[in-house]
Amino acid sequence: MDERARRFREAARRENRGRRGTALRYSAKLHQEAVAYVRLRRARGESLASSAQALGVSVENLHRWMKNAEPCEFRTVAVVPEARESRGSFVLTTPQGFRVEGLSVEELASLIRALS
Repeated sequence: MDERARRFREAARRENRGRRGTALRYSAKLHQEAVAYVRLRRARGESLASSAQALGVSVENLHRWMKNAEPCEFRTVAVVPEARESRGSFVLTTPQGFRVEGLSVEELASLIRALS
């Protein structure tokens, strides 16, 4: 468990001291902290369920908090094509963020077969 999730759990435990099960309550501040945490983890490709587990709350609660949260800001970005090596023009980016550039079609197919 990461530090941010640990701090959330401690704050939730303090707020809910003496309560159990469906009587648990979370302040607006904890809702905001949970939403920020989920947005960060989702940007890294992690699921809502894994965030809920890390925070110690139900997926249903977390989903409701996300739905009721302020929309996140979007920034305008410029997309610029990259210069490609003449050797190959394909790029493989894995879900974990590893990036392999300059592959030919054959090399890309071979790498995918090796990774599966």
